[in-house]
Amino acid sequence: MALRLPTHLESLAPPPAAQVTGSKPWRGTFTVLNDPSNPQILYTSAAETDGDNRANLWPTNFVVQGVGRGMVLSEVNTWVQRNSPPLCMFMPERLDYANDNTTNEANFRAFARMLLQNQAVAFAPWLPASRLPGAGILIYPTPSSSGLLVGAIFLTSAFPDFLGITPALYRQPIAYQSQYQNGQAAEGSNGYYQYL
Repeated sequence: MALRLPTHLESLAPPPAAQVTGSKPWRGTFTVLNDPSNPQILYTSAAETDGDNRANLWPTNFVVQGVGRGMVLSEVNTWVQRNSPPLCMFMPERLDYANDNTTNEANFRAFARMLLQNQAVAFAPWLPASRLPGAGILIYPTPSSSGLLVGAIFLTSAFPDFLGITPALYRQPIAYQSQYQNGQAAEGSNGYYQYL
């Protein structure tokens, strides 16, 4: 049985072909390289996406590397307000086992607090073989919650010059990122499963 809107209400509801369906949220991992000899795996999901972010093309794992200390965070906030790139919010993914979930959330919050305390940001480049020509995602904390990180998405453009992120800085993260892309799970040194 099909329902039909009265003629005077048709303009309020676009035809089915013109309706935008909700995109599927991204779920994956951040491999944080604070200490490259012992990378930390954070299970994350992206929510409240804003703008064209093409999350369906994102890799399963992002290798995240910090950049800048001091005034970099305020410069990034100003740049984002002026340029309005697509944004998303990252949060810790809920895991099945309580201990893993607690550890993951604590590690995510510690990473967010470390960025905020240092007034720093982090970046996650796209893989060279990805279908996205831009630089990647710039990740920065929000002072309102240590349980959230903001992602400024660079689908087709480079990161802002003031950050000093050059393609040479991508080499190390890309080596780690390539290692995690085939989606096989293995137990990590941190006690819970990671993508290998």
